Amino acid sequence: MSAGPQNHSRTAVTAQRSQSQHARNQGTGSNEAKKNQVNQKDFALSNEEIDHVIRCMEQEYGSQMSDRMRQTMKKEISSAVPELTKVLVPIVASAAQNGGRPAGSHEDLIKTFMQIMLPHMRRIMNAATEY
Repeated sequence: MSAGPQNHSRTAVTAQRSQSQHARNQGTGSNEAKKNQVNQKDFALSNEEIDHVIRCMEQEYGSQMSDRMRQTMKKEISSAVPELTKVLVPIVASAAQNGGRPAGSHEDLIKTFMQIMLPHMRRIMNAATEY
């Protein structure tokens, strides 16, 4: 894998994500309580964003995914992102309040991340081996 296309793909996804997040956040009020609320829809990826990620992966690896694999990836990405956000936003907020140190240990954070992601990764791997 070359660093060039991979970095370009990540940059493109980040730029696209930032623009769509900015557009969604324009509608929020100035009330401090509203700012602190975590709205799951603000962190969910749109179908277009997920399709873009999948196309970038296909370009990076030089192969096309099967329709079944593509559908599985869409389903797992769209459900994993809100689950991770629900866990990670409070951790990031806590770290910001505590001068950059998140509450809990590094091991606890990894354990939580893996508990959320392993079922999604298993389903993706099962779809990859069943076609």
